[in-house]
Amino acid sequence: MNSFGLSPPRSHSPTLPPSPRRPDPGGGMLGRAGALSAARWRGGAGTGTGIGIDLRAALRSGGNLLFALFVAAVLAFTLLAAVHSPDDPLLHPSSHQLTAFLTSATSNSTFLADDSVLRTGEDFAAAIGANSSDAAAAAEATVVAEAVPFIKLEDVATKEESSGAERAVTVDTDASSDAGAAAEENPIVEAVSCDTEAPVDCTGDKDLFNLLMRTAIEKFSDLHFYRFGRPVAVPGSPMECDLAWRFRPAEDTNGRTTYYKDYRRFTLTRDVNTCNLVVGNVGEYHSGTGAKRSGRRKGKKGKKGKREAPVTDFVPAKTQMRLDENAANADTTAASEPELVVGEAVNDNLPVVESESEFSRGKYLIYMGGGERCKNMNHYVWGFLCALGEAQYLNRTLVMDLNVCLNSRYTSSGKDEERDFRLYFDFEHLKQSASVIDQSQFWTDWGKWHKKDRLKNHYTEDIKVTPMQLRDVKDTLIMRKFGNVEPDNFWSRVCEGETEAVIKRPWYLLWKSRRLMEIVSAISSRMDWDFDSVHVVRGEKAQNKQLWPNLDRDTSPDSLLTTLNDKVGAGRHLYIATNEPDKSFFDPMKGKYRTHFLDDFKDLWDENSEWYTETKELSNGNAVEFDGYMRVAVDTEVFLGGKRKLETFSDLTRDCKNASGGEAATDDDRRSRSPAEMEMESKYAALRRAAEEAAAVDAHAHNLVADGSAFPFLRCFSEADAADALALAPHTLSFKRSLRDIAALYNCEASLEKVEEFRRAEGLSSISSKCFKAANLSAILIDDGIDFDKMLELEAHKAFAPTVGRILRIEKLAETIINDESFSASSWTLDSFTEIFIDPNISKTDAEDGLRKELSGQRPLRITNKNLIDYLFTCSLEIAVSYHLPMQIHTGFGDKDLDLRKCNPLHLRAVLEDTRFSKCQIVLLHASYPFSKEASYLASVYSQVYLDFGLAIPKLSVQGMTSSIKELLELAPIKKVMFSTDGYAFPETYYLGARRARDVVYRVLSAACEDGDLSIQEAIEAVEDIFRRNALYLYKLNVANGSVGQITAIADNGIPLSEQDVLFVRVVWIDTSGQHRCRVVPAGRFYEIARKKGIGLTFASMGMTSFTDGPADGTNLTGVGEIRLMPDMSTLLRLPWSRREEMVMAEMHIRPGEAWEYCPRNTLRKVTKVLLDEFNVTMMAGFENEFFLRKKVVSGEKELWVPFDNTPYCSTTAFDGASSVLQEVYTSLKAAEIVVEQLHAEAGKGQFEIALKYVLCTLAADKLIYAREIIKSVARKHGLLATFLPKPDLNDIGSGSHVHLSLWENDQNVFMGSSEYNYYGMSRIGESFLAGVYLHLPSILAFTAPHPNSYNRIQPNTWSGAYQCWGKENREAPLRTACPPGIPLDLVSNFEIKSFDACANPHLGLAAIVAAGIDGLRRSLTLPEPTESNPADYASNSKLKRMPKDLMESVEALAADKIMHELIGDKLVTAVIAVRKAEIDHYEKNPAAFADLIHRY
Repeated sequence: MNSFGLSPPRSHSPTLPPSPRRPDPGGGMLGRAGALSAARWRGGAGTGTGIGIDLRAALRSGGNLLFALFVAAVLAFTLLAAVHSPDDPLLHPSSHQLTAFLTSATSNSTFLADDSVLRTGEDFAAAIGANSSDAAAAAEATVVAEAVPFIKLEDVATKEESSGAERAVTVDTDASSDAGAAAEENPIVEAVSCDTEAPVDCTGDKDLFNLLMRTAIEKFSDLHFYRFGRPVAVPGSPMECDLAWRFRPAEDTNGRTTYYKDYRRFTLTRDVNTCNLVVGNVGEYHSGTGAKRSGRRKGKKGKKGKREAPVTDFVPAKTQMRLDENAANADTTAASEPELVVGEAVNDNLPVVESESEFSRGKYLIYMGGGERCKNMNHYVWGFLCALGEAQYLNRTLVMDLNVCLNSRYTSSGKDEERDFRLYFDFEHLKQSASVIDQSQFWTDWGKWHKKDRLKNHYTEDIKVTPMQLRDVKDTLIMRKFGNVEPDNFWSRVCEGETEAVIKRPWYLLWKSRRLMEIVSAISSRMDWDFDSVHVVRGEKAQNKQLWPNLDRDTSPDSLLTTLNDKVGAGRHLYIATNEPDKSFFDPMKGKYRTHFLDDFKDLWDENSEWYTETKELSNGNAVEFDGYMRVAVDTEVFLGGKRKLETFSDLTRDCKNASGGEAATDDDRRSRSPAEMEMESKYAALRRAAEEAAAVDAHAHNLVADGSAFPFLRCFSEADAADALALAPHTLSFKRSLRDIAALYNCEASLEKVEEFRRAEGLSSISSKCFKAANLSAILIDDGIDFDKMLELEAHKAFAPTVGRILRIEKLAETIINDESFSASSWTLDSFTEIFIDPNISKTDAEDGLRKELSGQRPLRITNKNLIDYLFTCSLEIAVSYHLPMQIHTGFGDKDLDLRKCNPLHLRAVLEDTRFSKCQIVLLHASYPFSKEASYLASVYSQVYLDFGLAIPKLSVQGMTSSIKELLELAPIKKVMFSTDGYAFPETYYLGARRARDVVYRVLSAACEDGDLSIQEAIEAVEDIFRRNALYLYKLNVANGSVGQITAIADNGIPLSEQDVLFVRVVWIDTSGQHRCRVVPAGRFYEIARKKGIGLTFASMGMTSFTDGPADGTNLTGVGEIRLMPDMSTLLRLPWSRREEMVMAEMHIRPGEAWEYCPRNTLRKVTKVLLDEFNVTMMAGFENEFFLRKKVVSGEKELWVPFDNTPYCSTTAFDGASSVLQEVYTSLKAAEIVVEQLHAEAGKGQFEIALKYVLCTLAADKLIYAREIIKSVARKHGLLATFLPKPDLNDIGSGSHVHLSLWENDQNVFMGSSEYNYYGMSRIGESFLAGVYLHLPSILAFTAPHPNSYNRIQPNTWSGAYQCWGKENREAPLRTACPPGIPLDLVSNFEIKSFDACANPHLGLAAIVAAGIDGLRRSLTLPEPTESNPADYASNSKLKRMPKDLMESVEALAADKIMHELIGDKLVTAVIAVRKAEIDHYEKNPAAFADLIHRY
């Protein structure tokens, strides 16, 4: 791939504050040229007395009447104001779904709807992820919750269990102490002498640590454990240890992203017979106080303000499983976790401004007065979030009053009371995620500095002044003053009208107080996190028979027992959330359930509790009442934590919540309460996903540097290069934001020191892997014209991206030529220079003069002469036009040495108007910032202008990035705007560029949807264009289409067809009998619906045989039940032989997101994960495809398929005859990114072999399926039949699908032996893996040779592996270790399995091999001596065991193989066996049926 992207040499300088710019010494056209890299371009009277009296009376009466009318009007207005409530949660006309959500049954387990607890960020982050203007935090937290692996029981198996022995430690539980389930019996062993009173070593005994972890996992089976802390000894108690852990409920369906922390005390004893330690008791929730503390939240400050090491060192689950000496100190998985964990110390400290200068530079927003005070909490929150949303929109710090007026309905005094905001909401999370400052602190600082620093404030009392009108206010403080007349003094009014489309309330920033959530956790823990819950509304509603005629009866104990009878099992914990004051009302239910109420747990907030102590301290020593709102909040959250939740108006009564007079609630009513189906909350979820998942093409970046480079890491955040300017980089917006982004990726503290420490510990390879994986780049184009210290070569970057291309920097090339020491300055002429450089056809006078001036300077020189630069630029444009290559031009900001005045892309108009260059494709880099509008204009009027926004993202502020992209899209066609990271030197720059680009593009496009400029579908298409398709087209790339590593095909002319050109998409799966099957979906429907929601398929699909399309008996798979075929977009392929079709591999899901246990692809992934988790190795696989080509002949009325030819092995004639077919096959395979290593004629008549390069085994299976599809389809196109049937002719040789396998760790082949261990060329791990495969070969054959016809092939003397043996380079052995060219003769690089054919489902076949290898590794199995001659020679004296002679023998072996059942799964193995038996029976009865199989395989 060749492309010109011309970038002149540049360094990376800061965004804030701007660096001083040095004038361009050359002046003129565009500052400096670069990107093939060119210039860096950016009312009768009466007398009667009686009459007079009457007149005065009339006047008095009129006045009274008018006064009465005035009073009435005032009363009416007052009444209206008194009953007015904020727009939401009740009346907002355009927020119906949100209103329904906030007042839904699921968000209110007790009391009235007006008193309900507002669900906050942690409650519906997952449900509404991308709803807010910046929902990234919610989305990321959701991803985190999905990504962190939890610790399973098998992960902490003892050494003896790993090797199949009985457990060496047991867990003795005591029912009276509620320590766990029934005790396991100890194994009968011979008594040993031991000191049963010897103290236990809590901190150093790995087996004890293992025992404690196992006990916790077994006792609390309804939790998912994520981290364990080190056990801590209990002073004065030699047989007790305290242990802490982090966890989440296993069945947490509420979208929580919160983790919890518990610490308990374990009492141990020693078994008198075995001396083994036994856990006698596990303490109550938070009993293990010794393990309570954690340095994660707040630790003591040591010297220089550094935090000391935590007392409890939590370690990642995967690392913990290794159980070696260094496990507790390692963090190899880098699995991200939420920053806040319930149960850890809460940091409620108020944020402060550290200096006068920092305060003076800040921008602030404050809301004063208003009608929010002393309203219900929902009203307050609705207004507060409006204020917070405006502050974020204005990019200002919100000055907030931490005093909340709690409405009298929540207080025991019956009066409004002042409370602290932090009692109800998680202030730590808020201050970490948003810019806020306490009001009292702000006014103190303002009083000190505003006069001195001449700080100004902007004052407004009119709520009609919109945030958009305040956008350009430069004053330090914007003060919104709200009056006393309701409803116009409600804060929420600011966010009404036109503002509603702009200000998005940031729900994700507001979480419930972690102290309240700690009470929730404690209550749930006392019910072992295994309980059901019921919401019972009683009180005034139950007494109001007119509005709720059935409620009282339906919520009686008898009715409840009837309703719950088939929903909640007897004896289970049942939490009852109710407003019924007399809890004895529910006594009849105690006979069946273990009932619990909120007040049963008063000790959690009484004066002896941690909550009481901490809240009292927070309130300056004043005791805090556990008020009504807190009660409702806790009651609600516990209710929502139940495994089975029954809500009054959804499940218990026919009455409706909104008093429908007895009319039953409809399904639609109930559905409207579901957070997951709230349209507003999920409006742009699809757009967010598209932006996050696009496998981006990075169209402009630079080289990485190696470890130890002198290039400072601080340059990652700044364009500055001088030390004094670079020292100010940490005070820029982009630095602070970017540092947090990197720290979140690395799961470390957000400080430059900690990030650099992490980088050093991990190393470049690990860091790059993390960053590039998170960036999700499918291709990178690298401008290697910037020289960095220890810069990596272009090839090295191919380890991080599937496709890497070079951008040729013109100036750099020219400078290299001039500075070549083999030429002297006196020998240079323009002709001699251009002969080496290019062959232009242009006047040379000015350029000659420029060259002479450059040559007179000191070497090594950098070209600065304007005439020479213009000459090189125009010549390069001509070359670019000739070769249809794009030209990248640096415009706008960038290098320190450019003259920004000359970097306006409008200076390019002369070039753009030149007819010579009308066909050139010119890419303006860096969003041309600050000239983005000008660039957008040029792209709209000149067909040859394209735009790239790298560097502007992420170097600008969030608002700067957003406005820049918006300006680019004001006029420019979406098809001309492209993404790049402009990453350089450090992999973090690639990550930051990609991460922020995805978020900013989402923001801009979602705003365009809100404005009506785009539909959501159009916005999703725009994402694909901006991140992928535009670059694929422009740079003529042949890369992945959907995610990194995806297979795709681009047309030979390099121009990809658009999705509108695709008619059909084939969704492919392989069944148990190895047959390729597909569902075909019209492309429009596929991309609109099927891609995300999948395609329905019967359960029976995985029980079908090769002779009938119905499930075999015994598979337990029938026509009842349906799965979803979910397209794996990473495998999307444009069919090379049918360009208006695509093909994609399918995952089998029982429901979206949950893999079906019969899914072959998931099975392979599952076992390879075990291999990686336990042994840190992966398996590579490369397949040899043997197949027969047959041609059709007609004899009379009979159609026959006969061999294509009759030539021998490796026949040149055979290859020549099939050359046209094989050429097209090869071209199609190459277009699908399937690498062919060899192809030749095989020994059978018309038989050929195509060998594929080894790749990761999961990918190899997919590629094998696509290879077979390509071979068969291309053959069909040529009028031939390609069959992969193992033995189509019993009198000819058979066809296999031999597979070559190797083991890899950290990009090193670890199957190969070394000087430390070499067993016939194998490493110890290689030998044990192969020994496992050797041992399980008979059962493996049920997967790899799965058809009766397979055994016609596996015969002695046919190179198919008929005897159970192995040998080095022995092609008669089923297992052959191989020493290919380039490998030392005493070593082997891989092993081959001969007994693998094309009737096998490749995913299942490979899964069986991996499972066998895992068994070998777990048990450290060894191999027998190799067989070094023909195994058939040993047959007579029975030295070797014959491999299964038929399928039944393999099936019997599989049925008895416990390892296969364990690792593959009982259900799937059962189905496999049933299908195999059905085929055995059928083909024994119908031997002639074999003939039809050439059309199936």
